[in-house]
Amino acid sequence: MEFETPYIHFPSNCHRFAPVALGERECPKQLYELYNGGSIPVTFEIDCMPLELLRRENYDHPVLECLNPKGVVQPGSSYAVEWLFYPIEARTYQVRTGLSHLPPKSLTQRHK
Repeated sequence: MEFETPYIHFPSNCHRFAPVALGERECPKQLYELYNGGSIPVTFEIDCMPLELLRRENYDHPVLECLNPKGVVQPGSSYAVEWLFYPIEARTYQVRTGLSHLPPKSLTQRHK
């Protein structure tokens, strides 16, 4: 990797959230770690439009919410992206979210 090249490491391109009981009013925050293995800070943004589409498909219920879709990951550090998962049915939900960072580059993540 070249010096001063932005680098965000994902443990996997598919993340599976912990199960949550149906009907819970308060769901626990679930974390997805982004790691910056580069030598410069990386500013990122998660595309939340797929989450809005998932909401519309599920009776306007916020099945999956990202609480901090923008941030900066410092070199050699991790950043915990916080999620809330509110299922309304006992089934597997799937959504693809994009992650872009500066300098511009897009990556795709799948969440279940």
